[in-house]
Amino acid sequence: MHAKDYYGHPIFYPVEFRLITPAIKELQNVLTRLVWTGATGASLLGFTRAGKTTAIELISDKIKSRSGNKIPVLRYSAHQRDQHTIRSLYVNLLTHLDLPYRTREKTEILIDKLLMFIAETAKKHQVKQVIMAVDEAQRLAIPQIDVFAELDDRLRKEYSVSLMCLFIGNQEQMGRLLDAVHEGRNEHIEGRFFRQLFRFGGLRSKADVSYCLKQYDQLRYPYDGPTYTEYFIPSDYGNGFRLTTLAGSIWSGFRRYHKTLGAKEWAMEYFVRTVNLLLTDYLTKYGAANYSDDMISECINVSGLIPELELRE
Repeated sequence: MHAKDYYGHPIFYPVEFRLITPAIKELQNVLTRLVWTGATGASLLGFTRAGKTTAIELISDKIKSRSGNKIPVLRYSAHQRDQHTIRSLYVNLLTHLDLPYRTREKTEILIDKLLMFIAETAKKHQVKQVIMAVDEAQRLAIPQIDVFAELDDRLRKEYSVSLMCLFIGNQEQMGRLLDAVHEGRNEHIEGRFFRQLFRFGGLRSKADVSYCLKQYDQLRYPYDGPTYTEYFIPSDYGNGFRLTTLAGSIWSGFRRYHKTLGAKEWAMEYFVRTVNLLLTDYLTKYGAANYSDDMISECINVSGLIPELELRE
């Protein structure tokens, strides 16, 4: 195998390499249920690097209405540098959605542009619902949450379209916003967007690990080429080896840190780094027959997981 071909594999490019996890499948089911029941909003919490943003990207074209039409998912991510004003949020939404505007335009004009775009998006998909996924929601101020309520109210009144908002935040940092939401004067926000709260996690069992490893044994590169496992260790694959057979050992490797450092779940970013390193470096060099628990321990150490766990404690 030529070096150029080897390092051109998607496994070496985090932007291209994505795995579906049980948590992602569950999130897809949750969003579908919310859409089908006409929910106005919900919140999604998870630890940093658990894969919340990736999950939304992977399922954004898989949510369907009862009639089978795709429900469009618009994505917005709040930034730490953003101003906490209502106008700035409208500007940021327009910018994020690549919609043109002039700096000195009145706020009402900015709102109208957003409303028309969302309504046209719904019409294009032949649906009456649109999902707005608001990432890094812990960076928003309470008055900015009201912006999404206003957008939904006006969409319903002027275009007969509903905007279901999903506020996605880091579990470690979302507490202050949720405390403010639960105050009596913000009851309208709580009832609309935060009554239904879901938690998004990483891998929590051997079964979860097996579910992900199976994709290495099934995904192909190129499209009609060998599976990912076969691509890097063709001889072992030809002899019947599948990466899924290591699920128990790999999960046990993580569990050793779970017991000593109190980690409840394995964030996908660190899991993928661990398994990719195991497959492309260790198994490629030593072969599956020579696999040992020390290999997975070394890969976990290199993945960056340990400092994160120590900080969380």
